Amino acid sequence: SHPSHPSHPSHPSHPSLRAARTKLPGIAWDTCVIVAEEARKMTPIWSRKRACFKESEVLELKKAFGAEEVPVSDLLWMLLDSGLPLQHAEERHRFQEALAEAHRAAVDCSMEDDAATNATIFPSPRSRGAVHFATFLHLIRSYLESIKQKQMQREEAALRWCVFFVHVSEGP
Repeated sequence: SHPSHPSHPSHPSHPSLRAARTKLPGIAWDTCVIVAEEARKMTPIWSRKRACFKESEVLELKKAFGAEEVPVSDLLWMLLDSGLPLQHAEERHRFQEALAEAHRAAVDCSMEDDAATNATIFPSPRSRGAVHFATFLHLIRSYLESIKQKQMQREEAALRWCVFFVHVSEGP
């Protein structure tokens, strides 16, 4: 028989195929709803843990910097190469504050899962000369947000200048 004929074994309505489909284990609707709801609840938590980076971006950063810790010296060189001013004491102090804030953010995000192990997983960066990868992600995110905010301020200033220039050039 032809594959499009109902008596052919590969046809969707063939009795043996229908019987196999009904015997396959499935997920009950209620279970599916529970799993979907839990995934919906966990999505923002996973996003915060990754400092709102996409999973592919996190994997690229892990590949570039290592999966567990980033030495503070490597981090400083990277930030200097990126144009972040760190030559003066005040600038280094701001870096230390940003690092401490990133550390707090990483610890806060991890506490949503397992508060008992966080003290050993996230010791202070100052205490060991390295930054845990989660802290690194939060630090980089804060610097990216800062750069984005400064860019928006420059764009707003340029727009105000353009509006002023057009207004002045139109005359009274």
